[in-house]
This record gives sequence, structure tokens and C-alpha cells, in this order.
Amino acid sequence: CIRGTFRSLECPLKSPLGGEVVVERCSVPIRSIELQLLRVETCGCAEGYSKDETEVQNIQIAEGDVPRGLPIPTVMVFPRLFSC
Repeated sequence: CIRGTFRSLECPLKSPLGGEVVVERCSVPIRSIELQLLRVETCGCAEGYSKDETEVQNIQIAEGDVPRGLPIPTVMVFPRLFSC
């Protein structure tokens, strides 16, 4: 069981995306925690909608078995060329 929060749901591209992740419980040891930023593009036409997901960035925010209940701060700077 993992929960997380963002500082804000509105984030200018010039500011980092920040928040925290908390592992509440896990029955097996954790090897690492990664935060993945995806770009979702949606195109619509008469036949319906098509969604395409592309990975923009992937960062490791924790390595090893993290303590349960401890907030892990997250900061992700948006890459200029792949964010839209």
C-alpha cells in the first residue's frame, strides 16, 4: 500500500513537480521506487478516440527497502524538449 501527494495539481513547466510518497505497508522487501512521467496524447475522429502514452522521464526516488510510514520527498524537473 503506497500513497502519495503532489504540492499542487497546477505546475508551470519552469517549476519542478514536487510532493511525497509514503509506503504504508508491504509484505516483501522493496528494491527501489521510481517516479515515471508519461505524456498521453489523445486524437479523436469519427471512429472514436485513440490514446498514445510515451515515457518522458523516469527517476529513482528511493533505493533499497524503505522504512514504512516515512515520507519520501519527490522533485522532478520537467525536461524542456519532451514536455507539452
